[in-house]
Amino acid sequence: MVRKEKLKFIVKWFICWLQKNRKWETFPNDYSPVKVNLGAGKVVAERWINIDSGVTVLMATIPNWILKIGKNISTTKMERQWMDTIMQLKEKRCYFIHYDLNYGIPLPKDFANFIYSSHLFEHFPCAKGNILLKECYRVLKSGGVLRVCVPDLEKLVNLYLKGERIRFLAAFFSDLRGVDEYYGKHRFMYDYSLLHKAMADAGFKKIVLCNYQQGAVPDLKVLEVQSDVTLYVEAIK
Repeated sequence: MVRKEKLKFIVKWFICWLQKNRKWETFPNDYSPVKVNLGAGKVVAERWINIDSGVTVLMATIPNWILKIGKNISTTKMERQWMDTIMQLKEKRCYFIHYDLNYGIPLPKDFANFIYSSHLFEHFPCAKGNILLKECYRVLKSGGVLRVCVPDLEKLVNLYLKGERIRFLAAFFSDLRGVDEYYGKHRFMYDYSLLHKAMADAGFKKIVLCNYQQGAVPDLKVLEVQSDVTLYVEAIK
């Protein structure tokens, strides 16, 4: 299993590297307003553009007939269930882009009305996270809204002070969360003050602290599934 996960990581990294300079500009006509989900994974909503470097999104860019063949030749129940999950994602009228956000956002300037990101920015070092925020500013139209959801450092510290040490430590060590180190490692943490400053430095003017599934971005009832120790912040270009 470890070898298979390493192989997946190498394959997805190589494919992302091959298309690091590619830009997507044309989408279905009914994708208006333009809504972009960064680091989408398996949590998607209809008529959103979903950008992620994971293998699941890579597979979602493949035609269904190839996925069905893959399911038929799969040797384990887990692999067949994974193929089913991917085909179910493709039924939601979404657009998938397999891309490594370390290279930026592969969309034109002044393109999107909304950008949503859930539990993504903590996986980037601080400097790379700041660059990605500037990319969000570039891609958004004037008046466009960015919503960033990340683990809340202040809430995590409060967990520690209340004696919930393992839950606190799980935010920093991926094995305690039961996720693979390649995909699950956290490289930075934010509280509201740190995220506010990063957004302001990226050019955003109106920055607002929000609640779970509440804000200006559409489809939050579908997109937001983590509420416990999460920080929700929206910013307007």
